[in-house]
Amino acid sequence: MRQLVFILLCGIGMIGCSDPLSPYTAGSNVVRFSMAFQSINDFPTSIGLLTIYAFKENEKGKYVFYRKLAELNRDAIRQLETAPSPGENYTESRLFSAELTVGNYRLYVIGNGQVEGGKSLQVGVSEPFDLYFTYPEDGLYWAYFLGEAEVNAESDNPVVQIELHRVVSRVFLKLYSVPYQIDMVRMSIKNMVSRIHLNGRYSGITHSRQEIFKMKNESVYVQDTILFDLYTFPSAQDSSRLELIFQAKNGQERTKWIPLQLEPDRYLYLTGEINSACGALVSFEFSCVYFFVWDWPNIVLPEFPLKPLPR
Repeated sequence: MRQLVFILLCGIGMIGCSDPLSPYTAGSNVVRFSMAFQSINDFPTSIGLLTIYAFKENEKGKYVFYRKLAELNRDAIRQLETAPSPGENYTESRLFSAELTVGNYRLYVIGNGQVEGGKSLQVGVSEPFDLYFTYPEDGLYWAYFLGEAEVNAESDNPVVQIELHRVVSRVFLKLYSVPYQIDMVRMSIKNMVSRIHLNGRYSGITHSRQEIFKMKNESVYVQDTILFDLYTFPSAQDSSRLELIFQAKNGQERTKWIPLQLEPDRYLYLTGEINSACGALVSFEFSCVYFFVWDWPNIVLPEFPLKPLPR
C-alpha cells in the first residue's frame, strides 16, 4: 500500500511539473523571426532603436496587447545574430527570438521612433490602433520604420520573415539661381497627417516646422543654390503643399506654393530655378522626380540622418 501511494505521488509530481532541464515555460514556445529592409547601409547604421510589440488574438478574433518583447539600442542591435540578406538592395537580416504562449500573434517591429500610447496599454484590451507615431513639434530628423507579421506560436514554427518599411516620406529641394536681392528663404510643408498608427491608419493634420535658409551672397553678380532636406509624414486628405517664402533685402516677401503628394517610403526630389529677370523675381521652372523605396538610398541621394540617430 505504501508503495502504491508513493508511485501515485510520483506520477502526480511528474504531470504537474515541467522538465527542470528545459529553459522555457511549459505551454509556451520560442518564435524566431528575421528582420531586414531595403538600404545600401547595414541594419544598425540606419536603425539606432528597435522596439518589438506582440498582440495576441483573443476569442473574438481581435489582436490585443500581450507584451513588449524588446527595446534595443544600436549596440544591442549589433549583437543580434545575423543572417544573409533576403535580396538585392536589402540589409543583412537580424534574428530575434521570443518566448510566447501558444496562440496566434501579430508582431510589430518599430525602428527609430518612440510610439505614443505605450504607457496606457492594457494587457488583453489595447489594440494596435492605440499605439502610434506622432510628428514631432521640432521636426523629424530620421526615418521611422515599421514591420509586422502574423505568427502562430507552435512547437515547430519556422523563422518568420519581417520586412521593415519607412513610414515617412522625404523631400529634397534644390533651388538654383537665387539672386542677390533675396535675403532669406523659408520652407515648410502644410497638410500632413499627425499620427501614424501601428495598424496602418492615419489621423490628425499637422504642418512641418519652418526651415530657414539665410543667404550669404554679397555680390550682385553671384547667384546662390539652396538645398532643403526634410523628413515628413504622408499627406493628409491626399495632398500637401510646399510653401516657399522669399524675403528680399528690402523686406518685401513673395510666397510660392507647390502641390505635393507625400507617400510613405518615397523620396520626393524637386529642383527649381529662379528667373531673376526684371519683373520675374520668383518665377520658377520646376522638375520633379519620385524615387521609390528601392531608389531611396542611392549614391546621388544617400540615406543620411539629418541629426544623429538615437542610441
